[in-house]
Amino acid sequence: MKKYIFPIFTIVAVVGYLKFRPSLIEQETAPVNLPSLGTIGEFSLQSQQGESIGVQHLDGNVWIGSFIFTRCQGPCPMMTQKMARLQKELAGVPNLKHVSITMDPEHDTSEVLLEYANKYHADHDRWLFLTGNKQDIIKLAIEAFKLPAGEDPDMHSTRFVLVDQQQKIRGYYDSGDPESISKLSNDVKSLSQENKPNV
Repeated sequence: MKKYIFPIFTIVAVVGYLKFRPSLIEQETAPVNLPSLGTIGEFSLQSQQGESIGVQHLDGNVWIGSFIFTRCQGPCPMMTQKMARLQKELAGVPNLKHVSITMDPEHDTSEVLLEYANKYHADHDRWLFLTGNKQDIIKLAIEAFKLPAGEDPDMHSTRFVLVDQQQKIRGYYDSGDPESISKLSNDVKSLSQENKPNV
């Protein structure tokens, strides 16, 4: 009788796995429950193509925000390279925008940002490089994005910010951490599937 115990146990185990496997798959593909960490209010900036851009232009889109500047000799090139990779990796995600806001608007005019955007092969329909009034940008970084910023362009955060279709901040991600970037990519895909308003 003992010689049948192992085969019977194996059959039971396989049947149990098959029975519960769909629920496991559902758990793996279920939307990530991301917190709401604040709301991006009104702003008025100018794109690399000279267009006036406000928060209403991003309504209905999931977007990844960052603060950089073109003369940066520190982390900005790395951040922009990471954003370029995300642009390529997430090209199939509908209604996704990438938004890079300069901390050096006195130098980074729309023309300078356009050249910079082309250097990183930006899709101008999906990736916005924004400039404007310096004090407005500092205020936007501090009050809306809840990130450090100052008069010196180097005083900016290196984190990416994930914003949903209703302009709610849903996450912060370390641009220098591969695991954090991977999580951002997964969260973008999950968030893009959310159809109900966030609370």
